[in-house]
Amino acid sequence: MNVVYTTYVFAILLCAPHRHQKLKYVCISERGGCFTLFLGTNFSTTNVTLGKQASHATKMRTTKKNKNDEDDDDPLHHLPRKRWEKECALKCANISRTGFFVNAQGMKIRWYAWDASNGHGKKSSSGKDAKKKNIDDDGRRRAFEEEEDKKDQGEIGVVVGAHGSGAHAMFEWLQSRPMGTARNKYKNSWIERMNKRGLTFYAYDHQGAGRSECARGCKAFMERESDLVEDNARFMKLVRERHSGGNVNTNDDENTTRGSRRGSRNRNGSSGNNGGRKKVFAAGVSMGGFVVARAAIEYPKLYADGVVLLCPMLSLKKLRAHASNRIILKILRLFSIFTPTWEVGKTHKNKKFPLCQKEMEDDPLCWPSGVRGIRARTASECYFGTVRLNKPGVIEKFTHPVIAFHSVEDPMTDCSGSESFIERCRSKDKTMVRCSDAFHHDLQHVSGYSEPIGEEMCQWLAKRA
Repeated sequence: MNVVYTTYVFAILLCAPHRHQKLKYVCISERGGCFTLFLGTNFSTTNVTLGKQASHATKMRTTKKNKNDEDDDDPLHHLPRKRWEKECALKCANISRTGFFVNAQGMKIRWYAWDASNGHGKKSSSGKDAKKKNIDDDGRRRAFEEEEDKKDQGEIGVVVGAHGSGAHAMFEWLQSRPMGTARNKYKNSWIERMNKRGLTFYAYDHQGAGRSECARGCKAFMERESDLVEDNARFMKLVRERHSGGNVNTNDDENTTRGSRRGSRNRNGSSGNNGGRKKVFAAGVSMGGFVVARAAIEYPKLYADGVVLLCPMLSLKKLRAHASNRIILKILRLFSIFTPTWEVGKTHKNKKFPLCQKEMEDDPLCWPSGVRGIRARTASECYFGTVRLNKPGVIEKFTHPVIAFHSVEDPMTDCSGSESFIERCRSKDKTMVRCSDAFHHDLQHVSGYSEPIGEEMCQWLAKRA
C-alpha cells in the first residue's frame, strides 16, 4: 500500500492538472505488481504506471479531449466585433481582427491582428464589413475570405509577435502618446511602420497573460517553458495556414532551407512566393524572444523565413547576481515543486524611464516589473530554460535568418546572451545590433530611441519578404 501512496504523490507532483481542469476521478489499479493511477480531468486522462513491468520508469500517456481543438473547421477562431472588449474596440488601437486558439492544455489563447495597408493605403476592414452586412456565420466567413483575397494584393508578408514577461500583446506592441498614458495607440507604433510596408502583424497573449486563460487560474504563471514554446509554434502554424491557403508541412526531418525556398500553392493553385505563400516572420521580446528562439530550434520549418529578437531572454546572469536571487536559486527547484505559485524572484523597476514604469503599473492586465515578483515555477522554468538553451550543440541547430537588438545597459537580460547566440548559431544571414541608453523591453516605446530601431527592423523584414 505504501507503493500506492508513493505513486499518488508522485503523480500529483508531476502530472497535477491545471486548476481550471477539474479533477473528475482518481482510480488506482494493481496487476502483477504494477500499480497504475488514472487521473481524469475535463480535458485529459493521464495514466501513471509504476512497477517492475514499467522497467522501473514512469510512463505517462495523455489523451486530449477538446472538441473545440479537434472538431472546429477553423482552429483560428475569430470573435465578432460586438464581442470585443472596450479596449480592443478603441479606434486608436486600430485592431483589424481578434480571436483565440485552443492550445494543447485546452486553454484559450487570445490573439490580435493588424492587417497591412493595401495598394491604395487603406486598411482592410473585414470585421467592420461583416458587421455592417449583419449576415450569418457562413456569410461572414465568405465575406472574410473575399476581404482576405483583396488584402493579399497589397500584403507582402506577415509578422507574428510574442511579448515579454509581465506584459501582454497590446501593451507590448502598441504605443503611448504622450508617455505615461495607456499603451493603446496604433499611431507611431512599430505595427504602423510594418503595416505601411505591407506587413500584416499578429500578436497573442501568452498563457497566464493578458486576456488568455491561465494555468491553475494564476496570472503570470506557467507549468513548463515548453508549453509557451508549443503555443508559439501552434500559432505560427495557424497563421501560416491562413496565409498560404492550405496545410503546412512541419516535418523536421526534411531540409528546412530547401522547403522555405520552394513556393507553396495558393488558393488558385499557382505557385511561387509572389503569387502564393506569404513569408511569415517571428518576432519576440524578452521572454518572448527566448520562446521564439527555442521554437525555431524545435520546429525549424515554421520559422525558416526569419526571426527578430528584441532584448531576448537568452541569458539571466545579471538577475542571478542579485543578492536575494543567488540564495533563491539554490533551492529554486524545491520552491517550484512545493510552492509553484509563490512570488519569489526579484525584478528591477524601470528607473531610467519612470513613465514607462508607470504605464506598466497602471495597466490592469500587466504584472509590473519591480512591483510583483516572479512565481517560483515560472522563475525555475525561465532560468533553467536558458541554461538548457546554452548547452553545447543547442544554439548551433538554429539556421534561420535572424537579427537581434539588445541594449548594452539592459539590467534584466544579458546583452552577452544575444551576442553569444548570434555568434554560435549557424545562420548565414545573421545580424547583431547593440543599442545604448535603453532599459529593457522599452526599445520601442521611448521617443528618440524607438524610431531608428523600428526602422531598421522594418527594413530588414521588408527586404526578406
